[in-house]
Amino acid sequence: MENGYLSVHVFIGDRLLPVVSATVRVFCSCGKILHELLTNENGLTETIPLPGSADHEHLKKYKVEVTHKENLREAIIHGVTIFPGITSTLPVQLKPAAGDEVTQDEVFIPDERGVDLRSTKGESRFDPAMLLALSLFRGW
Repeated sequence: MENGYLSVHVFIGDRLLPVVSATVRVFCSCGKILHELLTNENGLTETIPLPGSADHEHLKKYKVEVTHKENLREAIIHGVTIFPGITSTLPVQLKPAAGDEVTQDEVFIPDERGVDLRSTKGESRFDPAMLLALSLFRGW
């Protein structure tokens, strides 16, 4: 099985403020931690190799958790897909935590996402599950 590669970009706001020294953990589907890294001064992790799969029936999916010791909410992303020979950058927005509110944002990336080209009327439309995932990180 050929490796794909993942880099994580952690930021506050609209990608303007990088989060330095955020802890990024990558888990396999069985829950085992495969990698634990810190972001650099640009909010980026080093690029890490992960087994990928080009077989759409058996995609390799990972969970990514991002935390920071400051007063920021934890981000958990389920369903991160890695493809062989491709380097992907996962953008992760951390939001400030306030008071008694929930201190984590959880996103589930659906198997089929993006533009649904199967519309019978000829127009394309966005998958509602993907819009929900994006709205959690953009604060819509």
